[in-house]
Amino acid sequence: MNRNRLAASAAIFAGLILTLAGCATPSEQSAGAETAGSEVPTATPTAEVETLSEEQSAEARGLCEEEADRMNPAGAIVHWSEDDSAPHRSEGGWVLTANATLTDQSGAEHSDAKIECYLAATDAGFVVDEFMGSY
Repeated sequence: MNRNRLAASAAIFAGLILTLAGCATPSEQSAGAETAGSEVPTATPTAEVETLSEEQSAEARGLCEEEADRMNPAGAIVHWSEDDSAPHRSEGGWVLTANATLTDQSGAEHSDAKIECYLAATDAGFVVDEFMGSY
């Protein structure tokens, strides 16, 4: 299975999980953002670098935390650890993974959740390209 098909399958699976958990799907959230008048940033790739500075890593983690909160309005706590959360290169960007505690709409906490946050680097900083959370 090629990477694009795998990514598409993963995105569909993540959307199903979020829908079953009572959270808004990415398309519903995008529609809400458009009606609120907020503009979705467009990624303009910058030069390829192999590692991120501590400041850049902190910015990337902050964006992933914001996205976790947005995708899980009932509650999301990201548990960063040095072992698995260091940003690493992915096709055309960066990916961060971490354990998380996600609360579904019924109030049940899922402390064994995993998140993956894909970021694109732009001249202005990072933009969340894709986010997946599962439990």
